[in-house]
Amino acid sequence: MTTVPIKGFKDFLETRFQNVPVVEPVNELARIGKPSTERENVFIREFLGPAIREFFRGHGFTAEQVKEGLSVEGLANSPGFGRTPARKAKHLFTKENVTHSTPPKAWLRTSDERLTQCQACPDFAIRNSLLELSLLGEVKYLTSTSPRAAVRELYNASRQAVFYLGAFRGASDPTTYDSAMVILADASRKEALTEGRALLKEQLFSDRYGPETGIYFVHITLV
Repeated sequence: MTTVPIKGFKDFLETRFQNVPVVEPVNELARIGKPSTERENVFIREFLGPAIREFFRGHGFTAEQVKEGLSVEGLANSPGFGRTPARKAKHLFTKENVTHSTPPKAWLRTSDERLTQCQACPDFAIRNSLLELSLLGEVKYLTSTSPRAAVRELYNASRQAVFYLGAFRGASDPTTYDSAMVILADASRKEALTEGRALLKEQLFSDRYGPETGIYFVHITLV
């Protein structure tokens, strides 16, 4: 077993699905779901989660270590996976709140809405004590061919990643994490994410996503 660098994990994810048919199987599995399942959830459950497990097994971790140290939404208690990545301790926001510019109606005395149940559930979580990485993951499955829509998804996913780092906190809390990873999987087949990145300053990717901010960006192109 070797120490796992976050760059090695990032590089693995960005190359793992090259020339691997994913888009059509995801579409078909989403279509036959009962009820119809979101394609993002299918991608995470059927492709990304197993790929992450494969990465750690390839680094010499035992099946039991991976089961206890890797949590993937939708795969709790599935073969090879253990816990849910969700955390129910109290926090201010849901991840949807952080992409809005106005306070939730439930905060207001004039509203009959109840405060949202406390739960923060990233798409996956990796525990440092078992797998030598301390990481939360937020995944977006892009189908729009609009480059500007891809930029918007990157922006919102990055805000949600910051939210998760704030929701999973506390020095004595075993579910505290050091970093977050934003994964955008481009299923547009039009390179919408590549064109979207061309609209942004390169310094954003070289200087702001990385160890200093603790937010890492992964660009996956799907076929």
